Amino acid sequence: MELLSSVGAVSAVMKGASSIVKQLKGSKPQQSSFADLLQKDLAKNAVMAPQKDAKTRSESYMRSRDVDANGSLSRAESGFGPDSFKKWDLDKSGDIGAAELLGAFTNNADITQ
Repeated sequence: MELLSSVGAVSAVMKGASSIVKQLKGSKPQQSSFADLLQKDLAKNAVMAPQKDAKTRSESYMRSRDVDANGSLSRAESGFGPDSFKKWDLDKSGDIGAAELLGAFTNNADITQ
């Protein structure tokens, strides 16, 4: 899973660098302008990548665990420890829905407790 996250981050950086090069093509770029553009792009991806990664991981987790295909996870389906399940079942419905699961993944929760 970590490898996939790393590959995704590297891919995002490469796409960003490619777009910067396209922006600078045709003009003689100064080192500082390229560095500034690259730094801004990296900062943007640093913010967006974890959110995309959390969404991807939570959706994958939901698909793999939602045995009854009702769009939410019961305590048994979730694989969460009892304390984590109570914490992330925000609406206290007895199930963890997609938004609640995304919250857990966005916050890198230790779901085993």
